[in-house]
Amino acid sequence: MEILEIFKKDGILAVIKPQGFASVPGKLPDICSAVLKKYPHIAQVNGFNKSEGGLLNRLDNETGGILLFAETDEAFEYYKKAIINKYYYAITNRKPEWIEKDVDFPIAHHYSDKARMVTIIPDKEKSLKYRGKPQNAQTHLRFIKEIDFQILIEAQITKGCRHQIRCHMASVNLPILGDKLYSKTKNATTYHQLYCYKVAFKTLSGENVEIEHIPEELKKFF
Repeated sequence: MEILEIFKKDGILAVIKPQGFASVPGKLPDICSAVLKKYPHIAQVNGFNKSEGGLLNRLDNETGGILLFAETDEAFEYYKKAIINKYYYAITNRKPEWIEKDVDFPIAHHYSDKARMVTIIPDKEKSLKYRGKPQNAQTHLRFIKEIDFQILIEAQITKGCRHQIRCHMASVNLPILGDKLYSKTKNATTYHQLYCYKVAFKTLSGENVEIEHIPEELKKFF
């Protein structure tokens, strides 16, 4: 797999994960293994899991965009605690009635389907079944533009939990185009239309940086 490197400085490496690839080793071809093979020193970092080296964040298999790796143990300890704002572009076919909206609903594991998460909406909580302890989750949504009946939404998160943006957008009636779990709308997209296009944080040396990458399929909006 060819690695697209977009940033390498102050102990952090940013690469692009293509849609359809896993973030970490498993059943599918994954970006993490390719990065650790190309950058052996990152494989030696004492990270979250031994097989992941200095990997700092994950993306769903169908989600494309920016993955971050710490290059040293010192960098990993710093960046795992740092505030890293992540910005995603999502495409939906429903136009919101607002320009900006905060979604602040906890998310939990589905009671029987291991592939799904559930959004816990206060007035529906009593009738909702789920497993484990719900995780607090906050997503800031912003309407960007509409082209050819497709609506581009920016979603901003900080920490994030599994399927957070997908669940939160579906909970406000804006399911992501192509989402096989949380959208009832049938469409011809190969993958769900969600992409981590920007991250912003303070580096180990104290510099404020923004790393951005817009994929070809989203450039029609700009």
